[in-house]
Amino acid sequence: MHLGEFRIGKKLGNGRFGSVYLAQHKESGYIVALKVLRKREALSQGTERSISHEIGIGTQLRHFNLVPLYGWFHDRENVYIVMEYAEAGELYNKVGKVTVQEALEVVLQVGRGLYFLHQHGIVHRDIKPENILCYQHGIYKVGDLGGVGGIGVVGTLDYLAPESIAGSTGGLSVSPISTPVDVWACGVLLYELLEGRPPFERPTREGTLRAISKEGYLRTPKIVEDARVVKILERCLVKRGEERWTIREMVEYLEGAICNIR
Repeated sequence: MHLGEFRIGKKLGNGRFGSVYLAQHKESGYIVALKVLRKREALSQGTERSISHEIGIGTQLRHFNLVPLYGWFHDRENVYIVMEYAEAGELYNKVGKVTVQEALEVVLQVGRGLYFLHQHGIVHRDIKPENILCYQHGIYKVGDLGGVGGIGVVGTLDYLAPESIAGSTGGLSVSPISTPVDVWACGVLLYELLEGRPPFERPTREGTLRAISKEGYLRTPKIVEDARVVKILERCLVKRGEERWTIREMVEYLEGAICNIR
């Protein structure tokens, strides 16, 4: 199948408003990922602003640990976003299958990408394994910048920070969201990578929200056996956002902790 300047290959995945395909630029032969977003569904859900955010930030800001966007185009039915192709897929496929050292390396690289965003006044707000792409040679990059900025709740239930929760029974706040929510998400990410499930996951939505706002996480043998993991979780999964590490502090700690082992 052909679409403008691209030959379209296999489907790589599905999202809320479209799909991602492997594609090849006809003239250069360059391999990319092509995200196809259906206009009608995106507009009906009021997400046109998030698409604009993703395009604007992804094409203007460049960092080694952020998935670059090369451009975009549209027709009557769809918006097409041209992105770097990640040959190793989503981090989700590695959840529960990595060593402690590998998990720490992932969180370090994610932290570096987030620190760059924070320096530019941008909060990601939707860090999770599905939004982190894997490359050869142990490289990880943060993608899906559609939720950055703004107010109200953006993100995935299991990764919501306590300040996004109003009350213990599941009401959601509409207060401005700041950088500590990304720090919290890094703690959740580390825990899930090692345990295979998020730390505050419960059978019901209300139970999960209550656990996020009021309960602690289960300190399993895998979690407590490495002092570095214990330290990171203690400093990232603090209920009060102002008491957490900053992303810079987390990155600096991880750089020292990992380098001391190598």
